[in-house]
Amino acid sequence: MATDSDAPPPENDSWRSTFQKVGRDVMPYADLGLRLLSAAAGPPLLGVFFDAKLNTAPWGLVVGAVIGLTGAGYILVELYHAPPPSQQ
Repeated sequence: MATDSDAPPPENDSWRSTFQKVGRDVMPYADLGLRLLSAAAGPPLLGVFFDAKLNTAPWGLVVGAVIGLTGAGYILVELYHAPPPSQQ
């Protein structure tokens, strides 16, 4: 005798496959955005923290901004010279 637990799962999982396709398409851009955000915003925030602790304003912020913008530029140049995903 078959019970409800033996029944096959419903076939209407189209929303799940659509969500997975969208996730696969969006994730590279989300990854790039987070990498650029952390590279450009992280060092200046650390610089502000060190300025507050060491009373050296604005030098920590300036050094952090230079390091952050250099890091973000490096990420963009690395991305520009990377082969397209279909060739990897």
